Amino acid sequence: MSDGGLLGHISKGPVHRRVDAYANSQQRQSFLTALQSTRDYLDILDRDAGLDPRSIQNLRRTWYSQDADGWWPWLQPIQPLIRQGLIETLELASRDPDTGATRNLPIDSYWLPVGDQVETIIAVSLQQQVIRLLLTPPPPGPPSTRQRTTPIPMWVVKNSGPQTVGNQTPEEVVVAVQGNIVTWRRKELP
Repeated sequence: MSDGGLLGHISKGPVHRRVDAYANSQQRQSFLTALQSTRDYLDILDRDAGLDPRSIQNLRRTWYSQDADGWWPWLQPIQPLIRQGLIETLELASRDPDTGATRNLPIDSYWLPVGDQVETIIAVSLQQQVIRLLLTPPPPGPPSTRQRTTPIPMWVVKNSGPQTVGNQTPEEVVVAVQGNIVTWRRKELP
């Protein structure tokens, strides 16, 4: 999740990194139990998952605000949808839906600001991991001024026109070029 407009199409972000780390810890079952309770979602992310106060404040102001200056006020409330998507993800990571067998698959979450609504896509990848994709409309306003400098294990291959290895955007760096087909490595906030 981002603190401002996103230039690219996919991001892990500090919120997903923290939520995934907690979901993949020994606290998974207690996390699921808390999410299934009536406790406030952001309180769970704060007190249980240990999300930093700045991120909680940012989520209240942007993702989950019903005010006109929040993101996507016409789609609110989206918090129950995001919460239920996380519950489903944790359940799929913990139990095979077809056999009922217990399992402990790692969770890997990403945000794609490319849709016209909010939805969670959950995919079990060959019984190796559960991928959670949050699709939203792009955030309003100009792109974030925070510099994305940390290379992450995510690559994008696209037709980008003439490029040279080492060229950079605020969110990507060119790592390979074959004609107009360019492989970019994504960068994230530290």
